[in-house]
Amino acid sequence: MRTTMLRKSVLAMAGVITLSGCAAGSGPMGEMMASAMGIPVVDAFLEDKQMVPMTASQPIDGIWMIDNIQKRVRFESGRAYAVEGWLHALSLKVQPNMVVVKDVVQTRAGEWQGQDLPLMGKAVYTLQANGKMVGVVTGMTGRQTLVLTPMAMDSPAAFASAMQEAGHSPTAVRVAQALPPESSYRPPAYQPPAPVQQPPVNPTPAPTPTPVEEEPETPSSSDECVTVGFDADGNPICA
Repeated sequence: MRTTMLRKSVLAMAGVITLSGCAAGSGPMGEMMASAMGIPVVDAFLEDKQMVPMTASQPIDGIWMIDNIQKRVRFESGRAYAVEGWLHALSLKVQPNMVVVKDVVQTRAGEWQGQDLPLMGKAVYTLQANGKMVGVVTGMTGRQTLVLTPMAMDSPAAFASAMQEAGHSPTAVRVAQALPPESSYRPPAYQPPAPVQQPPVNPTPAPTPTPVEEEPETPSSSDECVTVGFDADGNPICA
């Protein structure tokens, strides 16, 4: 009960300060105004994308820029959620992955409708000849007009077909890069780093021994000759 009352109070205040368009109280301008005016900021009362089931895929599934506030949203299988956060109506912080549009269905060629949750009203999106969509939301704050520019589409071929069905020439868009479904995504297995190859170590050669000079032998005293005379040829005669 208390949460419901708080939600109604904040939304009522948001309806007063939204002024003449959603850009007046949203985005960077809204953040500066809220700070200057001392307005308390709380998270928007919106569900995370994991809590809103996906339905049928649509040709407009992909990433769109809301030109009014220069923030991106992603349409994905019957819902749209914030890619990046922004401040809505000076007081409500829309966080990434919060669902801002749900129950998106195609009503006729080039036209879709859904429920805009921040503006609390029915939204009708119409493809334009330049590839943009104009969204008209009729909610508690009155009639709001949004302009959305395609940034990247899940299926450019399906988007091109939708443009042709609406009587427009196809607009070239790039493919949106999507992560694997969170229910089946698993991080890659840990791979240990490869061992670092060390350079071969050459063994240190043993030092060459220094040759030791041998002292000449000193003849012993027993080998000394004591001349006692000479023979007929003049050779000494030892005793």
